[in-house]
Amino acid sequence: MTEDTPNAPATRQTSVTFACVLLSLSLSIAFPAIAGYGYSVHGANGVVAAGLAGAICWPGALLALALVGLFRKSPGQRVNATLLGMLFRMGLPMGVGLALTRTGGPLAEAGLFGMILVFYLVGLVVETILSVRILGSSQGVAKAS
Repeated sequence: MTEDTPNAPATRQTSVTFACVLLSLSLSIAFPAIAGYGYSVHGANGVVAAGLAGAICWPGALLALALVGLFRKSPGQRVNATLLGMLFRMGLPMGVGLALTRTGGPLAEAGLFGMILVFYLVGLVVETILSVRILGSSQGVAKAS
């Protein structure tokens, strides 16, 4: 397709629902590696800590993606949506992780906070790529002069 074809942007478009599915899939693909590490070091508590870490990071990342998708049509609000999404993507896992680590217990000893950081980083990379695709798909294709 050429740049001036009216259907060109539709071929690059990433829907928010599809992006959320890809994000969920990427975090679930990362789970066996993180749980395997947790099991090898801390036994069953390591697997539970990995599951909890993934469950803590997943909603924040989904909410950040949803906010970007919600405000993608408004050019003036894209930065605000990205910053608000960053609050949920980073604030939720870090706040819950710090609270659970301070209370202690077997999950904190099994490395829960470190696993939250790993899930956070995986989610951050995937969510950033998907956000760029979502925001890029809402812009028109520039015509060559």
